[in-house]
Amino acid sequence: ALAVLGPAGSGKTTAVEAAVKECYNRDGKILIDAPTGRLAAAYRAKYPHLDVDTIHGAFLLYKREQETLELMIPFDLVIVEEVGQLAQWVFERLMALWEAAGRLTTLVFLGDFCQLPGVEPTSARDSPIWRSSVVSKMRLHTMRRCKCSLLAKKLEILRSAKPSAKQK
Repeated sequence: ALAVLGPAGSGKTTAVEAAVKECYNRDGKILIDAPTGRLAAAYRAKYPHLDVDTIHGAFLLYKREQETLELMIPFDLVIVEEVGQLAQWVFERLMALWEAAGRLTTLVFLGDFCQLPGVEPTSARDSPIWRSSVVSKMRLHTMRRCKCSLLAKKLEILRSAKPSAKQK
């Protein structure tokens, strides 16, 4: 599994678009999931020819795990948006499905743990699986969409700390 992490505008979506295009051009089966219906709808509008759903809908999180173990098997590429919003149990469930698929599916998590957290008190980072070498992490640092260096510096401070009087 791969996690692509970084601030807004750092290229996470661009990386996903390149992976989707490459997989699609090779007749791969792709699933894009998001933690919210709104984000799933945005992806569905952008990729009407792909399987797009919420994480809960795509992986039937309302069912027992044993009833869903085959759900990742048909896909060549599974993209999970906003990993920072996933509760630990949801992340671990997705990893169990990936294991059940023989790790043959390319599983990609995207997000930024400094952005909006999920509603549950845990996150994927709380999982021992996240901290293990099973999930490779690629960190993007440069905010490419922000063309103003002063604004980019201030946004970076706001991502991780309360600015000091001098930094304001």
